[in-house]
Amino acid sequence: MQSKAATVAEYLASLPPERRRAIEAVRQVILDNLDSGYEEGMAYGSISYSVPHRLFPAGYHALDSLRLEKAYRSWGHDISAGDTPLEAGLGFAVAWDKPGGFTGRDALLRQKETGISRRLVQFALRDPDAFAYHDEPVYRDGALAGRVSSAAYGHSLGRAVALGYVTAPEPGTPPSWYTAGDYEIEIAGRPVPADASLRPFYDPRSDRPRS
Repeated sequence: MQSKAATVAEYLASLPPERRRAIEAVRQVILDNLDSGYEEGMAYGSISYSVPHRLFPAGYHALDSLRLEKAYRSWGHDISAGDTPLEAGLGFAVAWDKPGGFTGRDALLRQKETGISRRLVQFALRDPDAFAYHDEPVYRDGALAGRVSSAAYGHSLGRAVALGYVTAPEPGTPPSWYTAGDYEIEIAGRPVPADASLRPFYDPRSDRPRS
């Protein structure tokens, strides 16, 4: 089972799993780099950055905001045993030619051949004051098309961002269909217009972690 600490390290650094450090090593790095006046600064609502790397605890909601801006999926929210890698937009991570195969390979190959009829889509609300949490209805061209699986305020984008599954009319619907049309997300009974994308709104080419 992947630990929460390992997940935090992976999301925040945009690093693949094989580059995660051991939990105790991460803990020691944080302790070594935290400013000695951190606790005092927190008491007064400010943090001193006297250390070279400017590290400080940010909290799990900050992590959620960062990962949603990059459209990173969260197990149990955006992906589950009921979703396939193709539906979640993770087909690139499937080892189709893995020696010996894998459980569900034949079913996944059939879905790859016929095409998917639902897809995980990233949304960005156009109203900067609107906020979504999860399970909000998603409408496409006025018709109910899906639901929000997770959401948070994207501070880098200046508006709330969300992930949600959208159901298409039939299998094999082209990817362009999922981002076309007029989308609205119902929040507290009010439809809020939203932009849709199959690529992250923030750093879509992942230039930052590659630099």
